[in-house]
Amino acid sequence: MGDLMVGEVSCLAERANVYGAIATDFSVWDVCMLYWARWSVGCTFTSLKVGGFDLERTVITQPDRLERLFGLVILAWVSCLRVGVWRQAERPITVKTHGRTAMSLVRYGAEQLCHALCWERPE
Repeated sequence: MGDLMVGEVSCLAERANVYGAIATDFSVWDVCMLYWARWSVGCTFTSLKVGGFDLERTVITQPDRLERLFGLVILAWVSCLRVGVWRQAERPITVKTHGRTAMSLVRYGAEQLCHALCWERPE
């Protein structure tokens, strides 16, 4: 384990302790797939909350109204994502020097929808 370089992976045949913590007994592929799924869920919740939709700021507490609000916000989020994917195919989002895109596909779609509707995006 100690001879791995940064960015390299190794598959262990049995459970191992890495710096005192159990790493995993899944295959490298399974770990990557689980992390990818977890990452995309985390990004989705971030964009629904602090990333633009401000869902956590609602004062609604009635379950039926919350359910309707969540449904509407999810529809808006999916619409922004689909427009962002469409727009990305036509004009890709710029990639910054650190290798990540300047904005998410959801944000890209939201900006395109706001522009199409002639709304000014709040700063």
